[in-house]
Amino acid sequence: MRKPALIYACLVIPALFMAGTAFTGDNLITNYTVEMISGDVDISHNSGTNWDAAGVYMEIGPDDLVRTGASSYCEITLPGDGGSIRVIEKSLFSISGGAKAAKAKVASGRALFDITRKLNPDETFQVETGTAVLAVRGTEFLAESDPDTGGCSVIHGQVAVTRNINTDGDENFRKEANQSFTIVAGENQQVEYTRAENRDLETRIRNSRGNPDELHRILEEERNTQHTRLHPVRNREMIDSIVKKHQEDRSTIFSRRPMLRQRRDSMTQKRNPESGNKQIKQSKPAKQVKQKKPPARKAPAKNKKDKRES
Repeated sequence: MRKPALIYACLVIPALFMAGTAFTGDNLITNYTVEMISGDVDISHNSGTNWDAAGVYMEIGPDDLVRTGASSYCEITLPGDGGSIRVIEKSLFSISGGAKAAKAKVASGRALFDITRKLNPDETFQVETGTAVLAVRGTEFLAESDPDTGGCSVIHGQVAVTRNINTDGDENFRKEANQSFTIVAGENQQVEYTRAENRDLETRIRNSRGNPDELHRILEEERNTQHTRLHPVRNREMIDSIVKKHQEDRSTIFSRRPMLRQRRDSMTQKRNPESGNKQIKQSKPAKQVKQKKPPARKAPAKNKKDKRES
């Protein structure tokens, strides 16, 4: 068992992570990157077959899983100026897709999403839990998933929450079903679904195949009852504590950016020693041109009159 330790690692990004705090420089983060580790955090590069200790500056690929132990967490920086994700203790997390179509999954546990940039109309950021799919439009929220329930608690902004069920059917039916199963949660609101409820709904839809009237009645019923899923955020003190610690850690990272950038450059130098060992060929000093001595001045000649007098 590794001893819990807090390791900060940060890359310089032209981003605005916190209100009133901006940093400029080269955009060094182009992939999802682990920038902070506290305690026991592991990563699998083959979908969970093998696990290794996660390290700072480690990039997360589409087949990678991140696992946090008890009293442990890690922070993942999004490409460009997208924000960050805090994977909280006892969680299993993955993320894939680029900046225009990101898709994260909280298979179990909890994760705090701090999406600081409002997405463009052609961009999507989805988060899947065990019972719901969350569509983000620039916000801060806590996504949760456990063996029985799943959902989210919105801290700032809005999240469109859709029940995560298998609707099958043709494209038109799936589109109508998703609209019926979607509700928008605003600030300080919470949405939660249970796995048992989702299984029951899937069974009702499956048993109604071939009966369009019954299918549409089910969708209409769901559409009319979605608002009952909205509740005030519970466990507010716990969520506020997570957010506060997240902000404190981000501030510490920002204050250490110059030092950590030097560390990153040093690590890059170790991986590519040739990049720093190229000696610059010094140009030969220019030949000094010998200056010619000015000709000696001749003594003024005595005129003839002076010669005769002498």
